[in-house]
Amino acid sequence: MKKYVTNCIKCWRDIRVLLDPPVKQINCIELECCERTSKTKLTVLIVDDDVKILSMLTKMLTRLGFEVTTVCNEKDALEQINSEKIYDLVISDLFIGKDDGLRLLYKIHKQRPSVKTILMSGSTLTEEETYCISINDFLVKPFELSELKGTIQKVLEMEVTS
Repeated sequence: MKKYVTNCIKCWRDIRVLLDPPVKQINCIELECCERTSKTKLTVLIVDDDVKILSMLTKMLTRLGFEVTTVCNEKDALEQINSEKIYDLVISDLFIGKDDGLRLLYKIHKQRPSVKTILMSGSTLTEEETYCISINDFLVKPFELSELKGTIQKVLEMEVTS
């Protein structure tokens, strides 16, 4: 039996299920595979080539109650997105060494449309650019914890504690 990625009809998260034949949509509550409990943490993938930024964001997001995974290039980010782990949010730098954060988020959006994305950079983007590139929001570095929290709340349309 093959594992398929589908969307939950209740929460629209990507879920991976063993089904034969595959179905387009399935209720995750019936499968008990992605229903959130008070102990379930939202998952975030952070992509940046700066180890200090990765460390700082990991501390900030862990403090906000997220489960955090970090990678420093496009190849590792796509491997994570295609792994068994299901991510709720991807935060990527605009420039990831020789890789392009815009291109990465576009690829993620094509593969997993339910994954929310935030692009961050020391430079700004025009409003038209943010609409054209399949990102949910944009953060200009440097930013404070409160700004990060507000952006994540807006993107995930949820309450972030702490």
